[in-house]
Amino acid sequence: MVVLSLSVSILFHNFSALAERPQTYKYYTEVRVERGDTLWDIATEHITEEYRSINEYIREIKEINHLGATLQYGQVLTIPYYSDVKK
Repeated sequence: MVVLSLSVSILFHNFSALAERPQTYKYYTEVRVERGDTLWDIATEHITEEYRSINEYIREIKEINHLGATLQYGQVLTIPYYSDVKK
């Protein structure tokens, strides 16, 4: 009975946490690489709370842009972000 009660409590908490969050929409924008920029710098500036970690966000940027290890000055990157505003 205690386990059932605890399970229901946890389930209710998870649903109420989801209900409190506004709906978000995923968008993409472009960023031009400046001299000295790193993926870490760019990711730190543009990451949104939907990502679990900066490394997860960097992996997605690399995948979208088919990137290797280095960035080139002037290169244009497509980066994802989330917003609660529907465009």
